[in-house]
Amino acid sequence: MYTSLAVWIGIIAGGVAGCLVLWAVLFQLAKVPFKALGGHPGKQLWSVLFMIPVPLILSLVASPANWLLALIWLAVAPSAATKYYFGPKTAKWGKTIGFNAIYGVAALVVYWLAVRALS
Repeated sequence: MYTSLAVWIGIIAGGVAGCLVLWAVLFQLAKVPFKALGGHPGKQLWSVLFMIPVPLILSLVASPANWLLALIWLAVAPSAATKYYFGPKTAKWGKTIGFNAIYGVAALVVYWLAVRALS
């Protein structure tokens, strides 16, 4: 699975798109500047890194539960990183998981579309 160029393009495109969609939502809700999330190279990198386990998760469990498990990963893992490492450490779990679920949905849709189109 990780030997496929389509999978790696999906991982990168999904991570970047998820980060950009999350920024667009946060911009509409709280006027978060582009440089703080969507245009921040470090945030984009971490968005892609959190996508790397997705192909493995999708291959472990029978569909459609695999997509739900991948979404849970993409909502919880970045939220834990936010709460315990990146900050703000005072962010509420519910809001953090909710916003990262938006990233997760966008990232999974773009991943699926990219892999499907390139396979």
